[in-house]
Amino acid sequence: MNTTDLYKEMQRHKDAAKLRQDALAERFTQAWGFYRGELPAVMMPGDVAARNVMWEAFETIHPSLVAMFTDSQKSPVAFSNDTKGENKLAAAVTKAVHAAALAVNGWDMIIYLALKQCLITGNQAGLVGYDSKTYTTDKITFDKDPAEAALIQQKIITTAGYSVESELSFEDIDGVATVSGWMQGKREVKFPVISLIEFKNFFLHPKATNPQDSIYSAYAEEITNAEAYKRGYKKSAVEAGAVEDTNAGRSLDTSMLVVGDMNAEGRRDLEQSTLDTMNDLITVYHHYWRGCYNSADENLWHVITTSTEYISHEAVGYCPLIWGAMSAVPNSAHGESLYDFCKSAQEGTTRARRAIQRSADFAAYPDMEVTDSLLTSEARAALNDRSEPGRVYVVKQKGAISRIPTSDVPQAMQMLNQELNQDAERVRQGSAGQAQAMSKTNQSGIAIALTQAKEEINENQIAKVFAETFIKPAYGVFLMVLQEMGNVLDVEGVKIPFKMLRDDIGLKVDIKSAADRAQAAANILTVYQDAAQKGTLPDNFQPENVYNIYADFLRAVTNDEDITRYLTPPSEMPKPSEFQKKLQAVMAACQLRHAIATTKLAEGKVEEQAGTTQKLFNEAAKALAQIEEIMQGIDIDKARLVLDADKSEKEALLDAAELANRAQPNPSESDKTPA
Repeated sequence: MNTTDLYKEMQRHKDAAKLRQDALAERFTQAWGFYRGELPAVMMPGDVAARNVMWEAFETIHPSLVAMFTDSQKSPVAFSNDTKGENKLAAAVTKAVHAAALAVNGWDMIIYLALKQCLITGNQAGLVGYDSKTYTTDKITFDKDPAEAALIQQKIITTAGYSVESELSFEDIDGVATVSGWMQGKREVKFPVISLIEFKNFFLHPKATNPQDSIYSAYAEEITNAEAYKRGYKKSAVEAGAVEDTNAGRSLDTSMLVVGDMNAEGRRDLEQSTLDTMNDLITVYHHYWRGCYNSADENLWHVITTSTEYISHEAVGYCPLIWGAMSAVPNSAHGESLYDFCKSAQEGTTRARRAIQRSADFAAYPDMEVTDSLLTSEARAALNDRSEPGRVYVVKQKGAISRIPTSDVPQAMQMLNQELNQDAERVRQGSAGQAQAMSKTNQSGIAIALTQAKEEINENQIAKVFAETFIKPAYGVFLMVLQEMGNVLDVEGVKIPFKMLRDDIGLKVDIKSAADRAQAAANILTVYQDAAQKGTLPDNFQPENVYNIYADFLRAVTNDEDITRYLTPPSEMPKPSEFQKKLQAVMAACQLRHAIATTKLAEGKVEEQAGTTQKLFNEAAKALAQIEEIMQGIDIDKARLVLDADKSEKEALLDAAELANRAQPNPSESDKTPA
């Protein structure tokens, strides 16, 4: 098998995928027409606009979905491993890959557009990879300068994150080391990227359900001849290549959708440059084909061609293409969209509204029966311009004009219209709207709880499908990209290259809506507050745990605003001075002494046996002796010097310290039994 045969094989698969595209072209166009309220089309001048059920449904769900996937606090998917000891590694991988995704230029807009395409047409294709950019500093020259100057510049360049390139020569002049030549910093930065692919430029095998497992998938891109030469494509293939209209009149182009033109690409005339052939455009196809080529082993091949010639091929480890969906269909790569659920409701309500409109029009402007010979010319002109009711017609004889009676909107049509509007409202709101409606009629605690759990079922179900089909594959490819980029993972201070990660680290979807996260955070906060009030918090409960509980709650209820406005992390809290620590010890000692004395005295009053009473006071004396040790390091005079600076705020602490010293027990008195 030679490259010519390989090219023919790619063309065979692409043509099969294109036939599937052609079958979807009409649905693609209609989906956008229904979303924009252009369909059902106006049949007669003056018809009311279509009832925009699909747009209303889109607006109720799209914003919340976008928020789920652009949250910088939590990854929508998580890497996992069956080995318990590797949970920390999986968590570190999740954090690193999520950070890489958020670092993609325009990530929020990519998610916005991908979700919009999925909701309207059912699917959105994407390409995940990485790009690089080289930065260089100004060239620094030396001409018999002191050698120390080169060392200083080298440290500056390396500290800024650049590697050093130089051509230097050193010599000794009169016992002084000098340097001549040049030095420059250079740094290559690699960064992940993700691009959305237009439906007309994405090709998928007819039997495939996703690109990762497909026998064949491909995408087309337009580049200049200059870019093709830069990539190393052979000159003969580039010169023979030309821009191929992948739309080809199939109404799959959204570039001029705003004027209702779905085939704008077919009328372009900028493919050939008038300045230089290096600026000419060509269409390049990237085919990902899984099969055997000159070998019995099956591999995934990346084959690059133009519309007429083979360019190159290589075996690759993964397919970088992803194919998101709104609602998956069994054994199909093409998902359902809001169009499939809203089309009938939009057609029915629009038809009913237009029927009612025409009935009202006929009631206001009914058909007329006229005797032409009995009309004056003025009456004939007035009849031809019935723009408003109440006209005066001059006739030659009474009865020349008679109205044909028409019935008003029939009651059956009114009832039908009400039913259709209710159906449209249910479709628009989905199960979330039905749950909210149920909550208005069921006011019991159980009903309200069930309703709250269902209120965002639409968002959760669609979000999970989108995460499984678009986000999850994208994060999986991001992991491969980070391996290719040579990134390093930090796990508790240990640097682990991404290339060392095994391929058994799995991915799971972890999607929560804003309502879900707020409810979960509120539940945890309630449990903590109840335990703190009852004094049943576990011994290992630390201030960091309390901070995390309130921080998660505030993030949920403020839509992930900067919570440092409300809470300060424990690590950033100002540490008390030594003097403040001693005063705190004094206060603790005073409180402890008061509690002990109160308890022992109370117990002494109720005890009848003198021996037991004496034992209780001996225990109290021992505890107070321990308190004395705590208080020995406190210098009241020094405390007074500090406290006098702000007597109003610290007077209570000073008095407490003095009281503690004065209240130290006399050992001779501690043996006495109180009256």
